[in-house]
Amino acid sequence: LKTIIGDGETLASLKKTQFSLREQAENFIKLNKDYRYHLSEIKTMDTIFVDEAAPVDFLSFFESVSQAENLSIKINPSLPQRSKNDVWDSMIFQVLIQGEAKNFSRFLEKLENGPYLMEIFILNLKKTKTPIGAKDPVNEVEATFSFRTYAK
Repeated sequence: LKTIIGDGETLASLKKTQFSLREQAENFIKLNKDYRYHLSEIKTMDTIFVDEAAPVDFLSFFESVSQAENLSIKINPSLPQRSKNDVWDSMIFQVLIQGEAKNFSRFLEKLENGPYLMEIFILNLKKTKTPIGAKDPVNEVEATFSFRTYAK
């Protein structure tokens, strides 16, 4: 009788293990399907972060946008860091940019819609003075701003 009860308990334990393994296999299959379904989104998420060791692609993007808008730009990067409030490492850049106001506005719009995750947290904007004797008023601005971009 003890042997039958022991064998019954062993059988019940084996059935639980078999059920657990089957459930884990189903979960793995579902996870694999979800991964393949979201793979393009995962790859996109990887590209929004700047390579902190070599932010060349990011700086090239920044310079090409400024050139497309006919703006003069000077960029000063900082070392990667992580503040207490940040989830990811970040890099801070200080930027000096000069050009026509409408071009600067388009520049900011392109940055906002660009491929990188960034946040402007300091922005100083001043209008350039029209030179004495100029026929047409100058509609140029000089902007200095700091922004944070998140790094991988």
